[in-house]
Amino acid sequence: MDSFRLCSAARPSGSTERSALPVSGDDAAAKAEVTRFMDAVGYDAVDAAHVKELTGQATRTGRVGLFLEDFLPIDK
Repeated sequence: MDSFRLCSAARPSGSTERSALPVSGDDAAAKAEVTRFMDAVGYDAVDAAHVKELTGQATRTGRVGLFLEDFLPIDK
């Protein structure tokens, strides 16, 4: 997400048009703090797993980053 979208896509809590961004890490307290910050600036958070799990997934699939199909069942 570029800086323009980061500013323009923010929405109030409860909005049906609110975006969610991934949060990952091994420190639960740090993830909670980042989640509170994201809520304050207009975004929901999606727990994207621990860093070790995320790295393994990226290596296993050959992809870097998170994809919708990683979180939702999508019929192909």
